[in-house]
Amino acid sequence: LLLAAAVGTSSLNRKRTFAATASFVPQAAESRSISGAAALAAQFGVSLGNERAGQSPQFYEGLLRTDTILRRAVETEYQLPSDTAGQSRRGTLIQYWRLNEQKVPTPAWRRGVDRLRGAVGTEVRRETGVIELKVSSNHPLLAEQMAERLLELLNDYNLEVRQNRAREESRFISGRLTEVQREVGAAEDTLERFLRR
Repeated sequence: LLLAAAVGTSSLNRKRTFAATASFVPQAAESRSISGAAALAAQFGVSLGNERAGQSPQFYEGLLRTDTILRRAVETEYQLPSDTAGQSRRGTLIQYWRLNEQKVPTPAWRRGVDRLRGAVGTEVRRETGVIELKVSSNHPLLAEQMAERLLELLNDYNLEVRQNRAREESRFISGRLTEVQREVGAAEDTLERFLRR
């Protein structure tokens, strides 16, 4: 009876953990760059190096654990649950976890990133290429907000990469057009000199 009471008491005192899950599919590689064998290999989770950098599920899985993404998530303001019923406040995870109050030499954002990294789990479904994101917290609404924020940060990264790629392609096309116009002008000058002679 004493053992049962001790086990029951410890399970009641244990803090509950809630998890928010989300799934997403990374941007697909362009079809013209994938051969039939590479496409077949990709279905089994094997990359033959044909994909552009930043398009594999493993890349996004690793990106979710980088300091850059996690620091932005830690320093984002959330609607934080309060200890008192019906009350909530806005603040960062650093404030919610009271990391500023700890007297340690490591910066608060670094400790927040390490703690958030421990709360984030990812899994790649090899059959479909779907990435499953799982974020754990002691409050369900906070877990949901953190998962949404991580997806927003990934989306922002994708948008930035696409914009940079479009700018680079535009610069390349513009430069190539100038070169072609110069070559055409030189050819026309050569033809004109020939006809005059």
